[in-house]
Amino acid sequence: MLLVHGGGWNGKERRSDMSAIAKTLAKRGYFVMNATYRLTPDWKFPAQTDDLGAALRYMRKNEKTLSIDTSRIATFGYSAGGHLAALIGLDPDNGVKAIVAGGAPADLRFWPDGKLTGLLLGGPLKGNEAIYRKASPVSYVRKDSPPVFIYHGTADDLVPVEHPKAFIGALQAKGVPHETYWIKGRSHIFAHLFSAAAIPKAIDFLDKNL
Repeated sequence: MLLVHGGGWNGKERRSDMSAIAKTLAKRGYFVMNATYRLTPDWKFPAQTDDLGAALRYMRKNEKTLSIDTSRIATFGYSAGGHLAALIGLDPDNGVKAIVAGGAPADLRFWPDGKLTGLLLGGPLKGNEAIYRKASPVSYVRKDSPPVFIYHGTADDLVPVEHPKAFIGALQAKGVPHETYWIKGRSHIFAHLFSAAAIPKAIDFLDKNL
């Protein structure tokens, strides 16, 4: 499992945000790499996906030492981490077999003048349409994409529900297996801190697909 932290792609290193999920996954028998990546404003996209791609290559290069089966790698992230987990998971060159994306921005074009997306992508949508499309998971859904588990708070006003709905629509259009778990009444932060049954259901999904 390549586990990816959130934090708006910026600020301090945030791996500790995913520690509880990492421990839960480990208790269920998964090897977990709780990764970080270069952050904005010093580093713009695609530095973040480049770093996570390097983490995947490290896992494969050290498969024997780590005693893992790299034919069954999944990505798992929340918020900006869910966005990055989806991006690298949907890249067929990475060979990822399943994706868990919680609270994930799926189409960055929904934020044409967003501060965080501007830091990540170098400016507003106008004049940067190509990079916004390139940085949006919905742009990469294919018929042979790996199965995806999406979880999201219904009261999320930071990453509005139009994001998971757009992602679900893209998956449905291509016939990609997917499951969705809505955390009723939870905001973006509270859906992460108090995720109800989302994490156990996500791990059941991973068990089934890996």
